[in-house]
Amino acid sequence: QIEQDLRTPHSERVRTFQNGKQCDELIVRQSGTGNVDGGKSGPNQVMDEAETLKKTLAYAKEKYPEFETENSTNILGNEDKLKELAINLICNELGGDNPDLLSDDFQFLFPVVGPLTKQQFVKAFSEFKVRDAFPTSSANFFNFRVDPLEPNRIWFMSRGAYEHLGTLNFGP
Repeated sequence: QIEQDLRTPHSERVRTFQNGKQCDELIVRQSGTGNVDGGKSGPNQVMDEAETLKKTLAYAKEKYPEFETENSTNILGNEDKLKELAINLICNELGGDNPDLLSDDFQFLFPVVGPLTKQQFVKAFSEFKVRDAFPTSSANFFNFRVDPLEPNRIWFMSRGAYEHLGTLNFGP
């Protein structure tokens, strides 16, 4: 078990992969991707993301109907909407410039830091003065994709270019 998976997630998170056997029923795997004899045998290892997302969406809409109401943002599996929200968060220093973008039960989890509450994260992140330390930085975010197991979550990659030109404030 991963310790972070045992934490209570924020209220707007669709939980599927943390539910063990139920998750196995949602995952569709590509045939011929076994882990033995060049893929010819053993359990298949590669997920069919599109088919898994279809099954997860159906599960999520049934289990979490509040995400698909007239008054909701209808983000389940909506890659364009999730990308828009992610870019807005990125453009606001990951919530540091606009804490209202973070849910009230936001948690920052990192291997060596945290968990931090929303208030702790905003305070710490704003005190680091990252923009002052790296004024010409560009994170170069790309490859935004809906998580096939959590359809209201988006993942993306970054290949940043940073030059340390100022002071990065750690600690008191």
